[in-house]
Formats: sequence, structure tokens, C-alpha cells
Amino acid sequence: MSHPYTQRMAKLRDWLTQHHLDALIVPHEDEYLGEYIPAHNERLQWLTGFTGSAG
Repeated sequence: MSHPYTQRMAKLRDWLTQHHLDALIVPHEDEYLGEYIPAHNERLQWLTGFTGSAG
């Protein structure tokens, strides 16, 4: 069974290839640059499934 983030990453890789890009920066902070990020700002976790602190 594939996870939703596996599909998201595949779509992102396809998009990067189509646009001739090598990378995309995914911010790991909220608009206030707080230490603790609200769930609705967890972009890195949503995209990749990564839940660590050194993203």
C-alpha cells in the first residue's frame, strides 16, 4: 500500500522534470518563525512524511 506522500513526491518529481528544475525549497517554519510549528504549517511532513526536526 502506498502512502499519500509517496504519490505527492512522484508528482513533484514529474513537475520538476517538466520545468527543468533540480530542486524545490520546502520551508519548515510558520509565518512567525516559531519553534513549534502548528499542524497546518507542516508542509514538509505533508509532502514527504518526514516528522523529524532536522528537515
